[in-house]
Parts: sequence; C-alpha cells; structure tokens
Amino acid sequence: MAVKVYDCPNCGAHLLFKPELQKLHCEYCDVSFTIEEMDSYLAQKEEEEKRRAAQGTDAAASDTAPQPAAPAPSEVKQATAPQADPNQWDEAAALFMCERCGATVVTDQNTAATFCAFCGAPSIISARLENMLKPSTVIPFKITKDRALDSFFAWCKKGRLTPRDFVSQKNVEKITGRYVPFWLFDYDAKMIGDAKAVKISVASGGGKTITTTAHYDIHREQDMTWGGIPHDGSAKIDDGLMELIEPYDTEGFTPFSMEYLSGFFADKYDVHAQDLFPKVDKRVNEYLQTAFSSSIKGYDRVTSKVQNHQFNARSAKYTMMPVWFLNYKYRSKTYSFVVNGQTGKTAGDLPKSPLKILIILIAVLIASTILCWLIGGFLLGGSTI
Repeated sequence: MAVKVYDCPNCGAHLLFKPELQKLHCEYCDVSFTIEEMDSYLAQKEEEEKRRAAQGTDAAASDTAPQPAAPAPSEVKQATAPQADPNQWDEAAALFMCERCGATVVTDQNTAATFCAFCGAPSIISARLENMLKPSTVIPFKITKDRALDSFFAWCKKGRLTPRDFVSQKNVEKITGRYVPFWLFDYDAKMIGDAKAVKISVASGGGKTITTTAHYDIHREQDMTWGGIPHDGSAKIDDGLMELIEPYDTEGFTPFSMEYLSGFFADKYDVHAQDLFPKVDKRVNEYLQTAFSSSIKGYDRVTSKVQNHQFNARSAKYTMMPVWFLNYKYRSKTYSFVVNGQTGKTAGDLPKSPLKILIILIAVLIASTILCWLIGGFLLGGSTI
C-alpha cells in the first residue's frame, strides 16, 4: 500500500490544507502552495525522472535538480498491485507505516485519511480505497476549526436549559474535520396525477341566493429533473444530522484531488449508491407529490387524488463533503454536534439541566398561584391588598 504525505520543499515539514487559504500550507516556514502548483510540480517531476532514467543517471543522488514549485508526495510502499482501472484506487491493507517516524498505525477500516498517533503527521491512506470508486468531486473545507468552535459555543448559548458545566475547553478541542463520503443522485422523473375538484359560486338577486357547484376532473403530467440530491455513504454517521446541515453550495465543487485531504480525516463509503436508491426514491416521490398538489389551485375542495409518478432515469456520483464533528460525553451520555465545513450551518443535540428545569417549574407555579389569587379576588369583588 502507499501512504502519502506532502512535504514542504523548503524545510521538509508536512503540509496541511488550510481552509482559510484554500492552499497547502507549511506551518514552519509559512509558505503555501495551490493544488494547481502541486499538479504542475508532479508533472514536471515525473518528466524529469523519466529523462534521468533514460540517461541512466540516479535522480535521487542529484544535487542540481531545481527547487520544486510545490511539495512532492513521499511514499512508503508495503505492497503493490497493478491498477487496471484508472477509476479504482490501490490495494487495501490493515496497517500503514508513518512516513515521518516509521511507526505502524492501525485505523478504522473505512478511514482514508488520518494522523499518526505517535508523531501527529497527517497521512492519506490511499491503499484503503481498493476497489472503491474514486470521488469525482470534492468540496474543500472553508470553515476553520476556530470558526467551528465559535459556532459550537454560540449554539450552546441558544440552549437555555443547557447545564453551565456542559462545555469544557478540554473536550471541545476534540472537534475534528472529516471528509464524509456522499452520493449525489440525479433523477429524471414524470409527475402524473389525477384528482377531482369542486368550485362553488354563490349569486344573489331578486331576493334569491343561487349556489352553483362545478365539478372538475384534473389531470397533470410533467417531466421533472433533480440534480445532486445528497445522501451520505457512511453507515456509522447519523443521516438525520447530515440532512440538518444541508444544503451545500454546489458551486463549491471542484475536481477531486487527494491534496485536499491533507490535514483532515476522511472516510470511504461503506454504503453503495444502489442500496440508497429506495431512500432517495421516497424523497423524490415526496417532491413529485408536492409538485402535483401545488399545481392544483383555485378550487374550493379537492378530493380523490391518485398519483402514479414514474422514474425515467436514475444515476449517482461519488463525492466528499467537509464536516466538523464533535462527539461530547457528558455525565455518561454522548452528545453529537456537527458543522457544515463549507457553509457553517450547525446541528446537534444538547443536554438539559434538571436544576434549570426545576427552577422554571417553580417559577411557573408561583406565577400561576399569584395570577389565580389576583383573578379570584377580582371576580369576588374583594380587595387583594
């Protein structure tokens, strides 16, 4: 397998993708490189290595090579296999060796990018993506860790029943940026529906009132398309939380490059698009039902709706979306908080303080007692003083 890291050409330190810069950045010598510069560098390096190999020289021993315009990936190979399909990744392995310190690290089977537990170096475990489709696109992180934490604190303040000791600096530092695998579904569908409707009109004249009831048979057919309907492809991630931080801005999609993963965790999908079609079918069917209902206007009563919507074509594309995660354990219970890594939209659940709830109940009871006393005194005509 290959574990890839990206090194600074100036000092050799590992580079991380910085959301605020949208570049790979070295924290030691404070230089940054765009993904385009990386691609250009890799192409130039490959050509240079081919040229030296043709001349029979040892490229690694040359001290006269020009300084790279972008960091080069270094690799530790434990196993190799031919790559028959350009849309497939390298072969999988259970362990990976850290390029910086040489430690052997074990990670979750669906982790594609992580950090060495011994020296903290970021590593992209491309071997974990064997036989997995390569993402066609990615939305890079735009929300920084500091902004994600600010969102968390602001979110906590909105919970008026949240215990005061819920937030601790030690725990919030565990917030992690992770690329979540998503499937984007495209649908071509036909909305087909029938209904019966009634329109009532009333006319008055000559001392008489005439009510006219008109009955209508309604039929609707319309071709409709939806593009990029998202659904996460990870079984271990709460689908409800992911839906709460939608939507993502589709203009933020960029062609996938592994450089964006540097400095973040990343998961590979373990739920295939084919297995998600029933859920997305239901979602699109709800869109069609809403479209049909909203097309029937101007009637006093609509009855006997019959809908026979059709799906003409369905397809899915694989992408990765940025999410900040914080799983917070408080008094033996785990609470989850997520931030959309592109837009900053937040979602999660908060604990409730029994003491605050008791105080509110006592306050409501006291207020109710006083109000009943005042109303009783007023109705009896007596004085409350």
